[in-house]
Amino acid sequence: MKKLIAVIFILIAIAFIGFPAQADQPITEFAPGQILIKTGRGPILGWEVREVPIGHEKAEVSRLRGLGEDAEINGLWSIVETIPNDTFWFAQYGPKRIKAPQAWDLSTGDPSVVISIIDTGIRCTHEDLIGKCVSGYDFVNNDTDPEDDHMHGTHVAGIAAAVSNNGMGVAGICWLCKLQPIKVLAQNGFGTWEDVALGILWATDNGADVINMSLGGGNFSQVVQDAVIYAYSQGVLLFAAAGNSGSEGVQYPARYDQVIAVAATDQNDIRAGFSTTGPEVELAAPGVNIQSIWYLNTPPYGGISGTSMATPHAAGTGALLLSLRPELTNLQVRETLQLTAVDKGDVGRDYLYGFGLVDAYAALTFGEEFPTPTETPTPTDTPVPTLTSTPDEGTALCGKYTGGFFMVPAGSPYYLTCNVDMKGGLTANRVEIELRGFSLSSTGMFFHDVRMTP
Repeated sequence: MKKLIAVIFILIAIAFIGFPAQADQPITEFAPGQILIKTGRGPILGWEVREVPIGHEKAEVSRLRGLGEDAEINGLWSIVETIPNDTFWFAQYGPKRIKAPQAWDLSTGDPSVVISIIDTGIRCTHEDLIGKCVSGYDFVNNDTDPEDDHMHGTHVAGIAAAVSNNGMGVAGICWLCKLQPIKVLAQNGFGTWEDVALGILWATDNGADVINMSLGGGNFSQVVQDAVIYAYSQGVLLFAAAGNSGSEGVQYPARYDQVIAVAATDQNDIRAGFSTTGPEVELAAPGVNIQSIWYLNTPPYGGISGTSMATPHAAGTGALLLSLRPELTNLQVRETLQLTAVDKGDVGRDYLYGFGLVDAYAALTFGEEFPTPTETPTPTDTPVPTLTSTPDEGTALCGKYTGGFFMVPAGSPYYLTCNVDMKGGLTANRVEIELRGFSLSSTGMFFHDVRMTP
């Protein structure tokens, strides 16, 4: 795909602030004054560089070939990445850090892929969102006009899938994907569990492929967990913000096993100080001073920080992958994002970055086999939340745990005495586990400082 050349004043701005982009691209197809000739003495399998008068490179190659020699110009190649011409692209470090420009050479999205933004709504009439929205719903006012009266949802939507390469505004991660506006938060930024759950169900039943929830809180909700389990069982890929507390304790709904919890990083790929930590953190993405749509500004764009901004970077990448490989299940997309993330912090999955920083290009080029498939969580009449009360010391586990199981030191040691099916995954943190002839089935496992004895 050919590179898209931005307007001159953007190039000047990029050079001024030090962002490497179009200004670093070669302006010719070969190195001036050089050709390559195979003499048998050169360092590259007999090939070596020969100096010729500038302007005579091609003529000299033709002359040597006429004499039966192997010769060619010393051609130039450049970085492979699609650069959009959006006005504020120079200020968008986020897509660059997750290698979106390289991924865009493979796919810029598909309009059949729908990203549902469950938030304060979306201002779909904004100049950088014209034509992007499909029908949505407003559960705050109970109508079919999910207009954003806060700006948060519109900012999130712009990160995920703003109209891109249109000479204005910002570039979204998934250029061609559609946006589904679901308003569950009022103008003051608050919304009920009921409305969040209804929004998840509505999105799932009305064509959403990806759900982005840049919202949350510290308390567990059974009704919302039931909704995310239903959405996951229907093949929807769910993302949510880990939280902005700066301490441990990933918020809900990111804390549910069916949801990908996203932490925030800065322009140097370092965890943002406000980003919440915990074993549920699954991916990290840029979330500090992220440029997107902010329609009260003049011009109507601006930067905000938060895991709310990191989440649509990850969700947009998931949508890109589904656009390129629609045959993948939500579990396979999730595993691909985990396996291709750039490891940060401690080796392997950790509390700060999860599996690491989202890498869109690596995800779209991933071609290896997936881990052994496990059963997708399905709704039950009596789901058990992931974080139950700490079991008594020496708890013997047996049976099915819908929603997963979380082992902590206070309940250690744990005895796995028979078949155990952890629907939603098993997380064990600094515990001792004694194995007594069992089989374990789990949709995901995370062990940290665990001692296992036979």
